[in-house]
Amino acid sequence: MANSYYRRWKVETCFKHMKSNGFQLKKITFEDGHKAKLLVAILMFAYTLSILEGLKECEKVPNKKYQNGTQYKSISDFRKGIDSIISQCIHIKKFMKYILTQIDHAKNAYKNPKAIFV
Repeated sequence: MANSYYRRWKVETCFKHMKSNGFQLKKITFEDGHKAKLLVAILMFAYTLSILEGLKECEKVPNKKYQNGTQYKSISDFRKGIDSIISQCIHIKKFMKYILTQIDHAKNAYKNPKAIFV
């Protein structure tokens, strides 16, 4: 039961980032269902890249301490990753090189699943 809830929470977190916390999908309306499906597919790709980029840098993110003694990362893996990707998007040449590198990593991941986190 706990394992199922953990997976469900990951999906809910993804939807939160897509709808209001990152991609603002809630503000976009489409009449054509095909365009909406394409946009969601592109955003899922961007979300996945954001999480993977954030995980690469997660050790560098400082913890935030609360009064009750708990500690959490000061920013989420998603936010860290999307900020990194945005910095790559400033120059189209740099962005294309980044995308091609990610595609190469994905191809290698089929041969070696640990290659995703390179």
